[in-house]
Amino acid sequence: MKKIYLINKEKETIKKLYLTEGFSISKIATILHIKTRAIIKQYLIQENINIRNKSQARIFNKKIPSRETLFGKYITNENSIARIARDTKLSTTYIKKLFLKYNIKIRSVSESQRIIQIGKKNSCYRHGKYAQDNKSCCIDCGKEIHAMTELKGNGRCVRCSKIGSLSSQWQNGKTKLHKLIRNLLENGQWRTEVFKRDDYTCQECYKRGEKLEAHHKKEFHIIFAEFLKEYDQFSPIEDKETLLRLAMKYKPFWNIDNGQTLCKDCHNLTKKRK
Repeated sequence: MKKIYLINKEKETIKKLYLTEGFSISKIATILHIKTRAIIKQYLIQENINIRNKSQARIFNKKIPSRETLFGKYITNENSIARIARDTKLSTTYIKKLFLKYNIKIRSVSESQRIIQIGKKNSCYRHGKYAQDNKSCCIDCGKEIHAMTELKGNGRCVRCSKIGSLSSQWQNGKTKLHKLIRNLLENGQWRTEVFKRDDYTCQECYKRGEKLEAHHKKEFHIIFAEFLKEYDQFSPIEDKETLLRLAMKYKPFWNIDNGQTLCKDCHNLTKKRK
């Protein structure tokens, strides 16, 4: 066996950190600036100190819940063992061992199923009615959503859950409101409907198959100004998300009669006239 070069002060510190503080061997090596963990492990073995395995290491630093805590969660609040394990950050196996230690009777499968299916714990529960009778809707746009999305999600449809600060690409609202409106799904649908109506043909030069663009007969910035005037109680900076949701249902933005199919060259000519 290799000789261990550790001074007495380091030995005392290793014992204290490992047994009392619950630090791992790698953590102790970092604190004491010891290059190899094997030296610490070898020293602990020589001192007849049991080396913790992975499961023991996970449990060592965790606060073990008392009988009163487990009894309240399992019997009084009727939480499942899996839920208690998630809350306490312990394994279900260890929770069951604590139940045996504390003489807490574990529910049978049929008893657990009965508890899960009653009242608010039922997956179909929604304000005292079943989801089949009372459909769930997005809290922002009113679109029908799955009942579980309302119960366990944020109550919004997929599109509304990615708008504004809810988006993973949110950058403190630096994108301007008129750009956000142009990026809406409704804007893409409006363009497609205009192209379909005009049979994908430029209405100026009558070329087909060119790169097409949807032109606003009544300019977009005028409609945008009218929109802000109608909802002047909201700030386009501070209430950007609210205005964006209102824009989804603002009909002048999505009026197909206000659209005209033009090729890129003809569309550029309309901009030069201004």
